[in-house]
Amino acid sequence: MPVTDVHSSRLKDRLCKNIARLNSYKQGRECVLAFEDGIGQALVDLCKINNDDDAICLARAADIIREQLFLNDDESTIGSQVVVPHSLVMLVRMILEGSSIQDQLDVAKNNFSQSIAELIKFNSVKHKRAAACWKCICSS
Repeated sequence: MPVTDVHSSRLKDRLCKNIARLNSYKQGRECVLAFEDGIGQALVDLCKINNDDDAICLARAADIIREQLFLNDDESTIGSQVVVPHSLVMLVRMILEGSSIQDQLDVAKNNFSQSIAELIKFNSVKHKRAAACWKCICSS
């Protein structure tokens, strides 16, 4: 039997008519076929989410912090205290406590953010570390 052109709207209508409880959900030009009302709407909503925007925002924040981390490597310690950029401490604090402006004004609230920022500074590298050879590790 030869294949003829398929009209998508008619195909959708035929599927919905012949399959019990199958519904179509239209979002712009896109159409989602699903069995449950909630699932269909969830699929439509999921299609709207654009994770690329979040990834770009996080990459930009990481670039800003890394630039500041390695800006003054020769001045990274004062006595025994590690000097970290204030922006890194504030970012860690926002991650831990939220981004309330009122909380950010109280700089001496706790030292958790400072300690974590110091650990990040200590473990940061300018260039990616070389991956360890798995055979070398297993044979020793």
